[in-house]
Amino acid sequence: STFDFSSTATDIQALFPSGQLLDITFYNTISDALAEQNAITDIANHTNNGFPNIQHIYVRVDSQLDNECLGLGHHITLQVERIPIIQPLILTQCDDDQDGFFAFDTSTLETTLLNGLTNVTLAYWDENNNPLPSPLPNPFNSTSQIVKVRATNNTTNACYFETNITFTVDDLPEAYAIPTNLTTQTGMLVNYFDETGNSLPSPLPNPLVSGTQNITVEVINPTNSNCVATTIISLVVNPLPEIELYGDELICSNNPLFTKV
Repeated sequence: STFDFSSTATDIQALFPSGQLLDITFYNTISDALAEQNAITDIANHTNNGFPNIQHIYVRVDSQLDNECLGLGHHITLQVERIPIIQPLILTQCDDDQDGFFAFDTSTLETTLLNGLTNVTLAYWDENNNPLPSPLPNPFNSTSQIVKVRATNNTTNACYFETNITFTVDDLPEAYAIPTNLTTQTGMLVNYFDETGNSLPSPLPNPLVSGTQNITVEVINPTNSNCVATTIISLVVNPLPEIELYGDELICSNNPLFTKV
């Protein structure tokens, strides 16, 4: 990481009598400070290259009058705290009752987010930046929304990292019984299958020549192919009645109630 410790020069100067002419120099190692070599040139923009996580900065104070060493030692500690990086999540479900909400299972959500991180606290905010309980309730009843999540180290510096959890509730299509028109739902894919599972044209031809059979109708939300509804169209072909004739016969009668058996 990059550090600015330029203000420490004033602090060190204040340790000596006012007006004393001093050279204050900063070094990465005690050996460099003793040898007066490889001094840190930019103390306002120093990167701890070669010293991961923690670095001791050594300070040498010399008199400008005779170069007498007036002070030498470890004066500054640079500490790099690892940022608790968490990955974004996308959770997608089908709307199971057409109300725009779904009860998301959050039982493993924090384990997934932390992915092995320890000594870290998670906090959540909804799409309107209102705080949510932590951990999230299980189930978490939500519409489609983006929830912000922050992972914070349980340390004095409290370094943190933010990402998003995208909750998506996709429309579950409805397959209506005949004669309700399937096309009242827009943007859906409609597939037909005969009783042996063979695909039929969509839309079905008009007229449809068929015997008695059950046709399966499958309605799919193209934005989420897991959102599928099915129904059955039953086609029944009834036989025509047959009339047996016994030949021609002429009978005359003036009785309107007359019948012949």
